[in-house]
Amino acid sequence: MWCCVGLAVAAFWVVVFPPRYVLWIGDRSTSARFQFPVSEKVVALSIDDGLDRETTPVILDVLERHKACATFFVLGDTLTDSTAEIANAIAANHELANHQMADQPGWKMSPSDFEQDVSEAGAVIREYQQPIWFRPGGGFFTPEMSQAVAQQNLCLALGSVYPWDSHQSSTEFTSDYILGRVFPGAIIVLHDGGDRGRRTAAVLDKVLPHLVAKGYRVATLSEVAEIANQR
Repeated sequence: MWCCVGLAVAAFWVVVFPPRYVLWIGDRSTSARFQFPVSEKVVALSIDDGLDRETTPVILDVLERHKACATFFVLGDTLTDSTAEIANAIAANHELANHQMADQPGWKMSPSDFEQDVSEAGAVIREYQQPIWFRPGGGFFTPEMSQAVAQQNLCLALGSVYPWDSHQSSTEFTSDYILGRVFPGAIIVLHDGGDRGRRTAAVLDKVLPHLVAKGYRVATLSEVAEIANQR
């Protein structure tokens, strides 16, 4: 019994606080990008589930104030009513990435439905900017999903610093998690939309000054990828 409990605790720890070697294995054994191999102090900030007419402008204001850039993994369904937010994000050198049409687990969809969903979201995003990155709803993917994404010329990106802000509402935990686990080349994952978006703005307002004080620059995935490719 105690052995089973111990294994369950260990598994929970690895999922919630993944060691760097687990991320390293993920980078090399799958097509997904969990982190970037860089030596300089730069991290990629990604924000899922936008855009939101109320909370995205607040997040953009915080990013501008702290001179940080982010990759917004947007839901295609949200873009119709977010023209001003899209324009402001692009003008501030943020980038838009594909997060499907709606917030739903991609791995629960049939292969044909998933492929069509990614294609539709890509078409909507391309009206404003050519997407480079894709992150599946639910954060999990199958080999078939990976192949479908590659066929649409998208790069699959997950993350390495995920404070579970979609499952817990403590801005203190989220902030401490990021600051305690950040490293050069890390991909930070946060969320937009409603209360999540408001919490993300508060977290960034607290975390970004600390990252800058530690010598970090906060950039988009494409910026950090370019730095990694120059090595």
